[in-house]
Amino acid sequence: MKNLFLVLWSLLLWNGATAAPVEAALDIDKIVKAFEAGNSEQLSTSFNSTIEITTPTSEGVYSKVQAKQVMTKFFTQYAPNSVSVLHKGTSNTGSTFVVLTYKSKTEEFRITVFLKQSASDYVIQEIDIEK
Repeated sequence: MKNLFLVLWSLLLWNGATAAPVEAALDIDKIVKAFEAGNSEQLSTSFNSTIEITTPTSEGVYSKVQAKQVMTKFFTQYAPNSVSVLHKGTSNTGSTFVVLTYKSKTEEFRITVFLKQSASDYVIQEIDIEK
C-alpha cells in the first residue's frame, strides 16, 4: 500500500512539473500560426509589455504598439511562403523558446522566439530574426 501511495504521489508531482511546458506549447502553436499568416495583430496578443526585437533592418526594445509596427514592416517586406518549427524547448532557467525557419519569396530566415511566464500565461519577451 505504501508503494502504491509513493507511485501515485510521484505521478502527481511529475504531472505538476510538466504542466507549464504544456501551457507554453499552446502559446507556441498560436505564435507559429501568426508567423504563417504574417499577422502582426495576432502575434502582438502574446507580446510582453516591452519586447526586444532584432530584424535584418532594426534592433531595439519596443513597447507592444511599437513591436507590432516592427513586425508589420517585416511581414510586409517578407511575406511568408512557409514556416516550419525547427526546435522548441525549455531552458534550464525555465524560459521557453521556439526556433522557426521562415521563408518568403526572396529570403530565408531563422527566427527564435523567447517566452517567459507572466502570471498564469506565457508572453513573448524576445524575437530574433536572422538571415
